[in-house]
Amino acid sequence: MSTYPTSTVSASRPGRGHVKKQTLKVFVSYCNPEEASYRNLMLAWDVNEGVGLNFELSSPRHEIDSTNSRVIQAKLRELMQGADCLLVIVGPTTRSSNWVNWEIQAAQGCSIPVIAVKLARALSGPPSLYRAGTKFINTFNQAQILSALRQI
Repeated sequence: MSTYPTSTVSASRPGRGHVKKQTLKVFVSYCNPEEASYRNLMLAWDVNEGVGLNFELSSPRHEIDSTNSRVIQAKLRELMQGADCLLVIVGPTTRSSNWVNWEIQAAQGCSIPVIAVKLARALSGPPSLYRAGTKFINTFNQAQILSALRQI
């Protein structure tokens, strides 16, 4: 039995020229539970109204539990198709993650912009990350991440 963690968050941002807020959906890609803590930190930004973006978890409440990669890919693709961007959390093992690489390629196929947040400047992601027109952030920095999301 294999499980694959996934997350999609929605971020509200002030509308351009509108009083009403628009919603920006962000598919967060990561490859291990340690990196999930950074996704959770982004979700916690929701309580700080001063950041200007409100995050809301909109992915399944549980990991996708299947031994069939096609079932997992179908569910991930379904979640990704509703996303406005893919945010890849690049940790020490991300470069060798077939799943993260697949998610980047799937985002490219759906013309979804990609933002890569490196947990350390020296880390590198899967090769497809460098062919995706990716916006890179070289450290997990709230201001830089929020700025990149606002530019989507």
